[in-house]
This record gives sequence, structure tokens and C-alpha cells, in this order.
Amino acid sequence: MLELKNVRKEYLTPGSDEKTSVLEDVSLSVERRETVAVVGPSGSGKSTLLNIAGALDRPTAGEVYLDGEDISIGEEDRLAGIRNRRIGFIFQHHHLLPQCTVMENVIVPSLVCSDRAIRRDAEHRAAELLHTVGLSQYKLHRPGQISGGQRQRVALVRALINRPALLLADEPTGSLDNETSNKVLELLLALNEREDVALVMVSHAESVSSCADKVYRLSGGRLVEESRSASHNHG
Repeated sequence: MLELKNVRKEYLTPGSDEKTSVLEDVSLSVERRETVAVVGPSGSGKSTLLNIAGALDRPTAGEVYLDGEDISIGEEDRLAGIRNRRIGFIFQHHHLLPQCTVMENVIVPSLVCSDRAIRRDAEHRAAELLHTVGLSQYKLHRPGQISGGQRQRVALVRALINRPALLLADEPTGSLDNETSNKVLELLLALNEREDVALVMVSHAESVSSCADKVYRLSGGRLVEESRSASHNHG
């Protein structure tokens, strides 16, 4: 479903001609309904990897395929359409619009969707998903009127509104306390299965890696799959 082939990413070092390599020969394959966690120290390139997988950034070399379509090249307009329609993003900081209600925040991605059926169905689907995550009674609230955990659940619903094939989560529980982060994680996994999506999460949190189907460690620009026992020991 998602496939990264021999991806390399380099950045020019500010103020010099030298290049810094962030990702080296990274390959990764994720199936539909599969949950993959990528762990590694801060600054190891986890977010860069996620941005390349989500067509927000382009690799220096290598290829990225989503359902067989190369998303590492091409016009920005085409990639923007793919991001909107087929990829859902969840960030550590939810990036909700403070002036909009919960319901309005959720349907924002559908407003620019090229699929008419999705636009027409957006409010109904938003109401269903908000009910699923226990937020029906908050749909007219603004983000400042609800808790951090509730805001992250709104961001999760927003990521699913256009029925994406791929869900990318960057430290989805990073700013939450333990109990709330476990609840958000349970929801994420349940919706991943119910919505038939592939889920890739990057995180420091042991709870995130312990519930994934596969765990990879990113270190020195290289991605290595960990055995289940090793991932439990590392955290």
C-alpha cells in the first residue's frame, strides 16, 4: 500500500556548501490495516521520513509509492490532491483552527476535496466519527473550550474525514498525559482497523511501539526493523 524504496534525503548545511544526510537508503513497506511504529532519538529524521511518506517533502533519491503510484515526483497540484484525498495527517500539536467549531475543524479537509460524494457526505460522516470518539456533545465548541485529549481526538477525526488510505501520525500522544495518551492510542488503533487504513506512527513513547504490528528504529539515517522483544526492551 505504502512503499519507500532506497530513499535518501540530504539537506544543504546553512552557510556552507556541505550536505547533511538525514536518511540513507531507507526502504519500508506497509500494508493496508497494518500498524507500523518508527522510533528513534530526537533529530534522527523520523519527521522527515513521515513527511516524505506523506508527499509533504521529496526525497533526494529513491522512490515512494502509494497504491502503486509514485508520489515522490510530479506537479505540486497533483501531490496536493493526493495528500488531501488519500493521506490523513495527525501531528503532536493538533493545529486546529481556534476560531472554528469542532465540527467546522473536522470538515475543513473535505471543502477542497475533488470528490463530490465526500463533500456532500462530510457533515454526516463527521457527526458519525465524532460520536465514535465520544465527542458528539462538543461539536459546537471551539478548541479552546475542550481539553488537550479531546482536541487530539478532533484532529484524529479530521484526518479520517476524506476516507484516506494512509494515516500518518507524528508523536500523536506526545503532548498528553499517560492516561489520555493511552485512550487516544486505543482509538487510533480501533479506527485504523475499522476504516481499513494503513497507519504509520513516529514516537518516543513505549506505549506507541508496543501496540504496533511492526517496529522500526531510525538511527544514523538508517531504518532497521526490531524484533518484538527488542522493541519492548528499548521503549
